[in-house]
Amino acid sequence: MVWLSKREVAAYLMLLETFGENTEVNIGDASDVLSLMMSRRIARKVIRKLIKKSFLLRKDSVTFIIRPIDEAFRDYLIHYIASRIRRNLRHLNVESEVSVSNSKIIVKLRGDVRLRIPKIPKFIFISYSS
Repeated sequence: MVWLSKREVAAYLMLLETFGENTEVNIGDASDVLSLMMSRRIARKVIRKLIKKSFLLRKDSVTFIIRPIDEAFRDYLIHYIASRIRRNLRHLNVESEVSVSNSKIIVKLRGDVRLRIPKIPKFIFISYSS
């Protein structure tokens, strides 16, 4: 998972503050706003990256919706946490399947493995199967 760059965070903040959250924005209008700090070509690349990282939701080929900052970061970090759990379980040689669904991390453990975790965050669900 590639982290956000300062340029991407700055572009997201500029778009969020200019247009507001849950607003449909045309890629041309967004490029105009971002042209204050970067070229139009770079602005389009940054917008594409923000769409890929789900900070912006693509509506059609030229329109996207700006997600609220708390939802965007939560979903972004949930995918990061899931990748870290997947990597750690693989390192521990635990046969498992880790997936993300509806902003929840689902961990399916196979075999006779029992994890000893005193408290688990509400957005992580662990199931055991043999």
